[in-house]
Amino acid sequence: TAPAKAEAIAETRVVTATIAHNQDRLFHVTPRNTGRVVDVRASIGSEVKTGTVLATLDSTELGQTKLEYLKSQTLLELAKATYEREKSLFDQKIAAKKDVLAAEAEYRKAEAEARSLHERLRLYGLSDQAINNLNNSPSLYTLIAPGPGVVIEREMSKGEVIEAGKKVATISDLSTVWVLLNIHEKDLAKVKPGTTVKIHTESYSGEVFAGKV
Repeated sequence: TAPAKAEAIAETRVVTATIAHNQDRLFHVTPRNTGRVVDVRASIGSEVKTGTVLATLDSTELGQTKLEYLKSQTLLELAKATYEREKSLFDQKIAAKKDVLAAEAEYRKAEAEARSLHERLRLYGLSDQAINNLNNSPSLYTLIAPGPGVVIEREMSKGEVIEAGKKVATISDLSTVWVLLNIHEKDLAKVKPGTTVKIHTESYSGEVFAGKV
């Protein structure tokens, strides 16, 4: 028993709910160019960190672009050396100005071509460090995890040809999850941001999880 007194009583409602992935921490993995899968390192259930290698692909398109980039670097060095030589000769009044201008034009052209190929490789997902240190297998590139979590989907197998833009894996950060409440329309106005929620699940009988809308 207790003395009768006036006080506010919190209104509660019992509703069903669904546990779902945190959509803000869900990462889809898609290759940026077509390639054949030569190695797969991640399986469903694998825990990964940001940057973990998930698979290695062999792309003819990427390999061709890398070779063009390496060729452009050689031509750029040659054009630069030619321009500097012509400029030095002009300063010594040995070469004509038109020769210096022609050499400079070729140098700027080679520079623009190298920069264009560099940006194309960046669009393929290569970092500046990777571009500056191209390996001996120019057609190979890796798919890496864009965020930490658990691999919940994997849609690629060794030997398979993957089209650019196709989703090949999904990673979910399960450190937090969403609970989707089934609220009746007539009760929507009574649910406000910050409302406290207590969650009971059959999987963890007897435990109560707290959350907020």
